[in-house]
Amino acid sequence: MQRYRATRIVAAIAAGMLFGPLARGDDGMVAGHWEKRQHDLNYFGVTSVFSCDGLREEIKMLLRAAGARADVDVRMSCSNPVEGPSRITDAHATFYVLVPGAAGEEPVVGAWHKVEFRAGRPAWLSEGDCELVAQFAKDLLPLLTTRGVENRVNCVPHETVVGSLKLRFETLALVPKPRPARTQ
Repeated sequence: MQRYRATRIVAAIAAGMLFGPLARGDDGMVAGHWEKRQHDLNYFGVTSVFSCDGLREEIKMLLRAAGARADVDVRMSCSNPVEGPSRITDAHATFYVLVPGAAGEEPVVGAWHKVEFRAGRPAWLSEGDCELVAQFAKDLLPLLTTRGVENRVNCVPHETVVGSLKLRFETLALVPKPRPARTQ
């Protein structure tokens, strides 16, 4: 009993380290399994434009921060064949989300975590990412296991407005398995 309790405590601490300031576990562990999701995203940037590689990484980071498994795959098709910024970009995202309940695979342990996207949280987000986060909230967030979504993203074309980027939700995310105890 004592060992099981210590394992849960270590898992909770590891989850806190994994999500850092983005997430805090609230109501315990949830048994779940991974489900594959795919989505085609058509990004049209008015205020912010990205290179193909830059947008790919932004989408990956948003999905990971929102609870998707680390093996997110995003394939790009950009209107600008050179490595410069593109206003119109198509992306095909393939990712896995944790859903409650057992399935054919080995179950994994998850927990509900609070996530907030706003300027500086996570550190790489800025007010200029408003259009991207708005599209993420509309197209990709519904594919994740979330609850309590507060979408206060209010973008103004051709302007970067302070306070226009605020998206909060809870997501079901993986609780890392504790490392085996070292024997001496």
